[in-house]
Order: sequence, then structure tokens, then C-alpha cells
Amino acid sequence: MDLAVHIISVQMQCEAFWQGLLMAFPEAWGRNLSCKAPIDDAYSVKMQSRSARGHLELSTVRILVIDDYEPWRRFITSTLQKMPEFQIVGEGTDGMEAVEKAQELQPDLILLDIGLPRLDGIKAALRIRQCTPKARILFFTENSSADIAEEAMRSGADGYVVKAGAAQELLPAIKAVLLGKRFVSSLLGNHNPK
Repeated sequence: MDLAVHIISVQMQCEAFWQGLLMAFPEAWGRNLSCKAPIDDAYSVKMQSRSARGHLELSTVRILVIDDYEPWRRFITSTLQKMPEFQIVGEGTDGMEAVEKAQELQPDLILLDIGLPRLDGIKAALRIRQCTPKARILFFTENSSADIAEEAMRSGADGYVVKAGAAQELLPAIKAVLLGKRFVSSLLGNHNPK
């Protein structure tokens, strides 16, 4: 396993552990709890991309977060902002805004809710795929319906996480989709959308 991938894996597991603790003990919110893997600055940003000359170089993962429920957006952004390899480049509250910001900001990863006003997340994902084809789309939703998950994955999404499992699945899901793998929430049971 590549050292940078291993280091991000360790850090993500550590962060997932702390988030799980914070979900179990909400009175800890607001306290300065952190977990950082000891890493060299050269490895602090993990996503590899090709430069204009074709060489691999390290870059920060640019993330767009779209959810109409402000406390959830705050949870996601505050969790990810603690990690130097992630940069929140924008936030939005509805599907139309998701499409507009995706086109404008060209993020690497879009965390997208399904139940959005003006344009639902699945329809937004279909439009985003047209204007930002390289972006990874990871759905985060309260909906644990296998049929909805299947429709979401057919829209071009790279992953599907049920919010009830986010404390354990947020960081592994992000890691998986950034590595080009599909991620489907364990809360969907044995159903694996295509």
C-alpha cells in the first residue's frame, strides 16, 4: 500500500473513532478533541493528480457540501476542516445551488443530500455529471430505501451513506470514492445498488 494512502487511512480511522465518541457523548461537543496521525508535511495532502506535464503531484481534496439542514452541514464541514488534506470550497442548501456551485468551483468531491428543495439531489447529480464530470459524488441522506439508493447510484454517484451511520462511515466513504471505489452504506443491509 502506498505510504500516503496508508497514512490517510490511519488518520481517517482515528477521526472516525473520535466522531463516534462525539456522537455517543454529545456533551463533548465544543471541547478541543482532535486526533492527528503523525505525518510529514509532504504527505499531509493525499489526493494525487496529474500535472500539465503528466507528473503525479499531491494536492488538497476540494469538497463541496450540499445539504438543506444547517446543523448537518456544520457537522460535516467542521469534521473535514480539521483534516489538512481536505478543503471545503463551498456549501449550498438546494439542488440548483449544487449544480451552480459544482460548475463554478469544480470540486474534487461533492457531498450531496437527496431530499433537497428546488431540485432533488438525484436530479442535481445528473446535471452535475454533465458540467463537472470528474467530480466524485457521495450521497449523504436520511433515506435508507434500497430503491432510492439504486436510483442515486444510477445517477452517477460514487457512494451512498445513510446519515444514521455517518459517524462510522463518513471518512471510509470519502476515502473509498477518492480512490475510485464505490461505497454503499452498511445500513442498506445486503442490498448493493448497481
